[in-house]
Amino acid sequence: VQKLGLDKNIPVGIGDDAFVCRLSGDKYLVLSSDTLVEDVHFRTKWVNFEQLGWKTGAVVLSDFAAMGKVTPHYLLVNLGLPSNFSFLQVKRFYSGIEKISRRWRIVIAGGDTVRAKKFFSAIFLLGETEKNNFISRRGANPGDLIFSTGPLGEAAAGLSLLERSKNHKGYTQKNTFYQELVKKHLLPQPRIREGRILAEKKLATSLIDCSDGLERSVRLLACANNLEAEIYLEKLPLTANLKKYLDIIRGRQSSKDLLRAFRQLALFGGEDYELIFTAEEKNYQKIRKYIPSAFTLGKLSKKKKVISKEIKFLHFGKIVKLEGKSYDAFLS
Repeated sequence: VQKLGLDKNIPVGIGDDAFVCRLSGDKYLVLSSDTLVEDVHFRTKWVNFEQLGWKTGAVVLSDFAAMGKVTPHYLLVNLGLPSNFSFLQVKRFYSGIEKISRRWRIVIAGGDTVRAKKFFSAIFLLGETEKNNFISRRGANPGDLIFSTGPLGEAAAGLSLLERSKNHKGYTQKNTFYQELVKKHLLPQPRIREGRILAEKKLATSLIDCSDGLERSVRLLACANNLEAEIYLEKLPLTANLKKYLDIIRGRQSSKDLLRAFRQLALFGGEDYELIFTAEEKNYQKIRKYIPSAFTLGKLSKKKKVISKEIKFLHFGKIVKLEGKSYDAFLS
């Protein structure tokens, strides 16, 4: 389908976080959809349906955040419900959807409901933007720095805690760091504000959200721009909560094993829903001013070979070989 190409009224088509087409004048329509399936994207034994409703809205809003200054307006919600699904569970799910919709002034415009063997939600978000206010995955240049709007790996650590816990009701755990990491996984916060800043201040040359892991996000940006990327492992921040998580899993593991575990979370864990973007080096201080949580983690360069790897991992200039795969719904 992607090979069919774009016309002049479709500046962003298949292969980006959202579809953008011109309506009239400087007005553009923005469309995106997302799907969550039971036992593929979540387990009902550790998430309640209100949390799931919030997350359903958050993941598609993250796609909008990754397009720059985009205003969401209408949400269509399609549900697949098992025959034993209760009306109370449906109400709780929509309570979560309503909370995140109210926060961003989105109207739930309708949808569809069907019977299914397992619960799933498929949502469709419509919004608008204006000319020169949206950012796509294309537009980066050699020498651009790679940034994240925030630390990476905490959502994956939260998921790991839920999987390890004997009591799968995550919020009953007393440790604050446990609750915060689990919340990162169950209740992600789309970076709408940060996306708007990047567009308004003309700071980003390309942009993507980090839903399936940093490695995959950077690879997609590099590939979209026919460039290579270097990721500087020493730049990845080890947060206080991640330190505590690593203390829990330490056991008999060596420091090298723990470092490997941290890198797996930050690079391949996914579901952080931070924004990964590229920018000219001259804009570094402006980015830090307007988005204090942002940090640089790598750099883009020209491909040295026609066929080459899109990503190199370096630690203080030394190439590091890492094994790992970002999230893939068909393999998980």
